[in-house]
Amino acid sequence: MSKRSAKIVLLLVAAALTLSIVPAAMAQEMAQEPDQPAVAQEPDQPAVTEEPDQATVAEEPEEAAGPELVAANQMKKFGGALGAGIALIGGGLGIGLIGSRATEAIARQPEAAAAVQTAMIISAALIEGATFFAIIVGLLAVTL
Repeated sequence: MSKRSAKIVLLLVAAALTLSIVPAAMAQEMAQEPDQPAVAQEPDQPAVTEEPDQATVAEEPEEAAGPELVAANQMKKFGGALGAGIALIGGGLGIGLIGSRATEAIARQPEAAAAVQTAMIISAALIEGATFFAIIVGLLAVTL
């Protein structure tokens, strides 16, 4: 596997992880309510804090999810699915290139077949592990 091919595969797996995590973080930020703006006080008056009595505070029913929350949830799911898909593409390309180059190497030097096969299996296992990790992160972003 050439350095360029390895860089492409690693870039695709890293992009998949990023696309899986970033929309989830953005959705979490969008779901949080914005802070209330502070009321400007005149400089010569002390700040007054008002605490409502517990008897007068009525429990408000939870509001239905607003359009921002729905959009954030959809964006999170889309990012997770897109990241998992890119991870699959990157892993498939990486393992395919490894198999291709290993076959070429064995065809050129049949006496080095054992060493080439060992290196090929180790490289494929590493790519497969990174791909599974990216897919799991993507699926967690979709389900959570």
